[in-house]
Amino acid sequence: MPISLDGSGSISGISTFSFSEKIIHTGDTNTSIKFPAADTITFETSGSERFRITSAGKIGIGTDLPQEELTIRSSTPALMLRDTDQEGSYTQVSNANQDMYFSANGTSAHANFIFRSGNAGSFLERLRITSDGKIGIGGESSPEFKVTVYDAGYSGVTIKSNRSSAADNIGGLHFKTQSTNVAYIQSLVDGTIKFRNTSSLTERLRIQSDGKVGIGTHTAYNALDVLGSSADILIYDTDAYSENSNGAALSLQGNDSAGNRKTLADVRGVAKGANVGEFAIRTRRSGGNLTEAFRITSGGSFGFNNNNPQYTLDIVGNQINLQSNASASNAVVRLRGQNNSTGGAIVAMNGSGGAGPLEFWTGSSQRLQITSTGYVNIGGNLTQTDSRAHIQDVTRPLQEGTLTLSSASTTNGAANNGSTLRFHGHDGSTERYQASIRGAKENGTSGNYAGYLAFNTRPHGSGMVERLRISSVGHVTKPHHACFQATRNGASHIQLASHPNSDVVFTSVDFDQGNNYNNTNGRFTAPVAAKYYFGIQFYCGFSVTSVRVMHAYWKVNGSNSHSADLFGGIGNFSDPNMNHYHPTTNAHVMLNLAAGDYVTFNTGSSSFIGSGNTYLYGTKGTRFFGYLVA
Repeated sequence: MPISLDGSGSISGISTFSFSEKIIHTGDTNTSIKFPAADTITFETSGSERFRITSAGKIGIGTDLPQEELTIRSSTPALMLRDTDQEGSYTQVSNANQDMYFSANGTSAHANFIFRSGNAGSFLERLRITSDGKIGIGGESSPEFKVTVYDAGYSGVTIKSNRSSAADNIGGLHFKTQSTNVAYIQSLVDGTIKFRNTSSLTERLRIQSDGKVGIGTHTAYNALDVLGSSADILIYDTDAYSENSNGAALSLQGNDSAGNRKTLADVRGVAKGANVGEFAIRTRRSGGNLTEAFRITSGGSFGFNNNNPQYTLDIVGNQINLQSNASASNAVVRLRGQNNSTGGAIVAMNGSGGAGPLEFWTGSSQRLQITSTGYVNIGGNLTQTDSRAHIQDVTRPLQEGTLTLSSASTTNGAANNGSTLRFHGHDGSTERYQASIRGAKENGTSGNYAGYLAFNTRPHGSGMVERLRISSVGHVTKPHHACFQATRNGASHIQLASHPNSDVVFTSVDFDQGNNYNNTNGRFTAPVAAKYYFGIQFYCGFSVTSVRVMHAYWKVNGSNSHSADLFGGIGNFSDPNMNHYHPTTNAHVMLNLAAGDYVTFNTGSSSFIGSGNTYLYGTKGTRFFGYLVA
């Protein structure tokens, strides 16, 4: 009997149906709903079970033994979620060959695979796989790279291992092409990080657990250790080139007294021209500024406190210190030739209490020594202290102690071209040039090198004056001993009877070496203590007939020293016409004078026979002269 259903889905008059096994569609007998066991329902099509709900509430598709809430079994099992608004868009979960596939497809840019989770009532995106295959973690909806991790606070990726040995590998990041190893970043349990590359994954760099970095080495002993057959480090400055511009630099920093980070020094390259560079080191001075301390030029010159050295080593400063690091060793500066040939050396000898001599060597022999007390020894291994400078020639005994002074004048054959040995002293406040000995060319004839030796002294308030010269043939041509001659040429005649005991003044000076004669008072003053010779000549005249004797004196410092009785005026008493006679008389003396003593000639007194006057004529024939003898 047919059963009809009303509009509400109920069968009129019947509240319950009972089926013994299954419900079959009348027009399709192999399609049915079955009840194979208690509390179990299955759905069949084409005579085969397609869907089952077990008594435990588990659903099985393609299986009669669902193990989970939903179990799908098939040779190509898959679960598809399709958007009815966009028929071409769907998400599919499938399994084939024991592989699990998650697939997303769509007709718009929103064909992404998104994983969300809830926490405290929120439902947030945790992971996304975009339509172009990029992965965003932490809510990153537009990942820039294949994997992008985002976190509002700290972003990180953790690789965790249960290994405990310090040398054990925790994990790493492996980079390779489709078939070839490229690189590997590896972490050990002790915190060491290794960087490897090439197909054999050879280690190139290591960061140790103590923070030290090793390049080309498995053990770094310093903050940075580089080991290799070509262990170069490159620092490249990409700024455009300009003359004298600073290039790449290695900056060395530390903290100041206030704990502020400061650059203490830097090492940098300096551009000096096209493909030309120099090397500069700067240090921070007490004023707080970085100041260049050292430079190596493109030509290989070294400059200390000098950014433009003109020599191989160019130092601007007031001290250079070379100190031995051993208590019994000497400090040595060695100078060698091009082929490392034996050159010379400057040696600071280690002495008692550090007071050792300074020695200068050439080859294997000492040539000059300066003792700790300032004595200079030249020529041998000497320790003489009898003079400040001591010369000894040990190779040429016949020329022992030779000292040569040579002029570098370019004036070939010029007279007076030579060398000078100077003597300096101190005037109480300043060092002064006091005397000299000069050897020079005697003539201006080319090829003739006859020479003279000149001795010079410096009077107070003036320059150097030559005092003595020895010529090329041994003549003393400039003794410069005190000497003078003065006459009464042009002076008034002196009537002797009217001028007794008077110093005679010789007013006309012929010469006066050393300016020791005074022509206003007739005095000669001795410049040095010595023996002096003096001479006097009088040209006299007498009137009428007489004989006159002058009892004159040589005076020293105004006192009579030696007498000189002069005779004259011998007339002809028998011939009254001979009433004028002009004799010449002389006197000489040697005096031993002290420096500053002065000498005059005094008329003294006179006696006579006869009558008339006696005159001392004012002519050249009346003269006074003298000179230093010894």
